[in-house]
Amino acid sequence: MRLQESTITALIFDFGGVVLNLDEQRTYNQLIELLQLRKEELQKKLLHTNIFYDFECGKITSQEFISYIHSISTTPISDEQIISAWNAMLLDLPQQHVQLLQTLKKKYRTFLLSNTNAIHEDSFVRSIKQEYDMTLQDMFEKVWYSHVLGLRKPNKDIFIEISHLAQLKPEQTLFLDDREENIATANELGFKTQLISKHCGILDVFSDFLV
Repeated sequence: MRLQESTITALIFDFGGVVLNLDEQRTYNQLIELLQLRKEELQKKLLHTNIFYDFECGKITSQEFISYIHSISTTPISDEQIISAWNAMLLDLPQQHVQLLQTLKKKYRTFLLSNTNAIHEDSFVRSIKQEYDMTLQDMFEKVWYSHVLGLRKPNKDIFIEISHLAQLKPEQTLFLDDREENIATANELGFKTQLISKHCGILDVFSDFLV
């Protein structure tokens, strides 16, 4: 898509895996070691439950999530160890991404829509402030987190809600995400979409805007 020649007026970015580099396997590996669980046990007790959904939708607090992790651990661990393992998936925010977002914000309405939770938010907000002396609100017109909205992708209601909040026209809005199920929902609702992958990142999509 040649963005400069299109009718796009707004951009909605996912965060992890799109703007921020992410490695979810790091967290799973650290939790297996920390909790002294086999991979199958971790999947049964954590991945195949509603705990992630509830945490990302703000239905449970950070302390309730941490308490649940304590309850499935086979060995005594601290809150700090749990938080460290949980945040291990959060990698770096490349400087080129920051510069690109600042450039795009001058030409388009730009938004962030992230499935995330309070522990991760605390971590990446602090890291970005330390590294760039900036906030995500400096890079986007509006930032939306699932745990604040009480809604999450790929459900249609979160797209409908943000469209209402920001008065967005889906046919004039480009949604960028690294999960096919989220892209599929956005397509159904009439958004323009771009799947982000290791072969096609935001620097590739917006190469015309790079200095």
